[in-house]
Amino acid sequence: MNSVFWKVASVLIGSQVITGLLAVLLTSFFATQQRLPLIENTIRQQLDNVGFEVELDLQRQKVGTLDSLQLNKVILANLATRFPDNLYLVNPDGQIFKSVNATATYPKLPSAIQDRFIEGKSAVFLDNASLESNTSYAAAPIFSEDGLRLAGGLVVMPLKNTVKKELQDVNKPYRTALWTVTVLSLLLALVIGAFMTWRMVQPLREITKKVEEIGSGNYEVRIYRKSEDELFRLADAVNQMAAKTGESIQSLKQTDLLRKELLANLGHDLRTPLAATLGYLEEAERYAKQDASQKSLENLQAASKQGAYLKRLLNDMFELSILDSGTYKLNLEAVPIAELLNESYQRHLHRFEKEGILLSIKLGKNMPILQLDALRVLRVLDNLLSNARRYSPVGSKVSIKAEMVGQKLQIAIEDTGSGIALAELSHIFDRYYRGTDARTRTEKGTGLGLAIAKASVEAHGGTLSVSSTVGKGSIFTIVL
Repeated sequence: MNSVFWKVASVLIGSQVITGLLAVLLTSFFATQQRLPLIENTIRQQLDNVGFEVELDLQRQKVGTLDSLQLNKVILANLATRFPDNLYLVNPDGQIFKSVNATATYPKLPSAIQDRFIEGKSAVFLDNASLESNTSYAAAPIFSEDGLRLAGGLVVMPLKNTVKKELQDVNKPYRTALWTVTVLSLLLALVIGAFMTWRMVQPLREITKKVEEIGSGNYEVRIYRKSEDELFRLADAVNQMAAKTGESIQSLKQTDLLRKELLANLGHDLRTPLAATLGYLEEAERYAKQDASQKSLENLQAASKQGAYLKRLLNDMFELSILDSGTYKLNLEAVPIAELLNESYQRHLHRFEKEGILLSIKLGKNMPILQLDALRVLRVLDNLLSNARRYSPVGSKVSIKAEMVGQKLQIAIEDTGSGIALAELSHIFDRYYRGTDARTRTEKGTGLGLAIAKASVEAHGGTLSVSSTVGKGSIFTIVL
């Protein structure tokens, strides 16, 4: 009984039963109001039928008045069965001269009956206050053979037993109809209520089942509703919730995987330089005790390089964690792109020349002013140019190119170095990925630079992609 089905069904069925009972009661009320005219018509019809038979007897006996009619026992017995109340025969003067039911006393006729006889109309009078009153009567005129002269009349008075009989005849089918309508209304209410409740509750059960599946971890479940109603909006909300929950769970799994990878890589990347640093420091200490200052200094310098690498690695990890958290806020300002690219070019030109690599810059016309975090974009350019220099041989070329493509700014860092193998190209932006090819440069990176660059560009709403051909070089493209 705690099911929504029974609660809704109870309300619907109860409402329909009440409505049906009200309809029955209203029908009963209006039927009661119409009883009086119905009974009057029935009595008038019966009395007119008796009058017609008496007129036929007048014609057969060829007499002009009712008091001249010879009534044998058969006729009297027949008339006595027509009404349960007294039936009187009245002469043309309005005087009762015969009682069919052999009643000794003759009542005085109301003046209204005589008036009706004169008018040639039948009359039925029932007291509205009490249908079984002694003042009720029914009267019908009788005409002679030519139909023009009043031959007398028939009067039934009072109508107590006649009305009672008619009420019984009316009430019996009425009660039957009342019970029939009540039972049918109840059955119909049960059927319609159950069907409507099922139609309403079935979608809720379906949604509940799907939500339970989602709760058990199946976030691919979807609810399909065709009707544009509240249940459709509920199903749509559940679908959105499932999709977002699935994305959140997937994100959490990915984050957890990254965390595990981070810890594994962190342990690996920190263990080696720390061990090397400690080793160099121990050697420096030993050489210092042997007064070998030059050897001691060399080991201290090597330990310093390892410390600098550790610092760079920790800074990169911290920077990437901030970008991944989604809480990093860019320091946006109006930045002339031409000035920013020229600044990056100047910062790297000396190092490229020192290593025998040609660095060039080519800017398109009408370079825009964009809302950027200038330091963050410079950091991206520094990383891409450092990578290009690191993996380009002496005598090769690296270029910075920028142009507007529609409403987007496209910046390309292109080199003519060794290129990147196809198998490694899909992993180039992964954390700690340094590739497997032997490089011509000995400078060691942290493996986080490209991941940081991609996250920084995406934080600006842009994209960073790469294309490469082994032996010909690579092109890193920023689109803002």
